[in-house]
Amino acid sequence: MARRMRGAVAAMLALVSADAGVAQGTAHPAATLVDRVELSSDGFDPAFGGISGIAYDRRHRTWLLLSDDRSDHAPARVYTAKIDPSARGRWRVSQRRRVVLRDGQGNAFPAAGQHREAVDPEAIRVASDGSVLWTSEGDAKDGYGPPVHA
Repeated sequence: MARRMRGAVAAMLALVSADAGVAQGTAHPAATLVDRVELSSDGFDPAFGGISGIAYDRRHRTWLLLSDDRSDHAPARVYTAKIDPSARGRWRVSQRRRVVLRDGQGNAFPAAGQHREAVDPEAIRVASDGSVLWTSEGDAKDGYGPPVHA
């Protein structure tokens, strides 16, 4: 049975209000949940789940869903998907794809304990120039601190 990601994408559908408090730079902006999208492994792969970071790529109109898997169940990866409202008021998820995260030499990151840099993906962002940045908690077991990858 497909593993469900209940509410995993709720954060991407939350809107930060632009009330006067936010405009003045208060430390606690308000957020409003406007909807929720349930995603399953259907259309992705059996290892789909444990999403730790979400970002929207405006240029490609695509959501990036960063897996929290440390290459224990499949290579460290990010999923891409188009998520659009359908005519019936429901959300349609299409063009799902898995992209393996790679190091500077083009190799997939290994699981921890392999004497190479392993990753624990945590956050992802799309910069204004379209480049994708993602962070890892690092790999203390093999002596690697928390990096930012491009």
